[in-house]
Amino acid sequence: MLSQHRTAPYQSRLRWCASLPAATKLAELTRKQDSGTPLPGYTVRMPEFIMVGGGRDSGSSKLVTFVIRWLITAAAVWVAAEMVSGIHLEGWKSTLLVALILGLLNAYLKPLLVVGTFPALIMTLGIFLIFINTALLALTAWIAGKFDSIHFSIDGFWSAFFGAIIISVVSFFISMVINPNKVGRRFN
Repeated sequence: MLSQHRTAPYQSRLRWCASLPAATKLAELTRKQDSGTPLPGYTVRMPEFIMVGGGRDSGSSKLVTFVIRWLITAAAVWVAAEMVSGIHLEGWKSTLLVALILGLLNAYLKPLLVVGTFPALIMTLGIFLIFINTALLALTAWIAGKFDSIHFSIDGFWSAFFGAIIISVVSFFISMVINPNKVGRRFN
């Protein structure tokens, strides 16, 4: 269906040229559109999430949003490494790479874990998410250990547990101050 904001200019034109035959035809088409019947010769307006190139977010705004989220995660990982004695992180390159690994795990693996552990999440009122975050942080440390250029390790469960809590809290508060979606939309 054509949207209401597209018919408003036509309706205003109808007021001053109502005697013209084309205006009468346009008024008839407008009434058909408002009634919900399809208009002959008009295309149906696609939702924005289906339209190619017509959505709200352009590629550059999504990239900016991703980079800001990545930097927020890097800052949170650095804070956790500074606060928890069992988390060892050396260098800013390692911090950025660990944040990238953790961000990718959160984007792709965490939704599957949440769906798979949904009954436990319901029974614990969401507290089980802390254990999912702990497992993802431990998996991040395991993946980072496979690369010689990433200097990141976690000593044990409790270090990963407290590190996951600190990363979640720090990321939450930084995201409240710097909204990545809002900043990303400025580059649209």
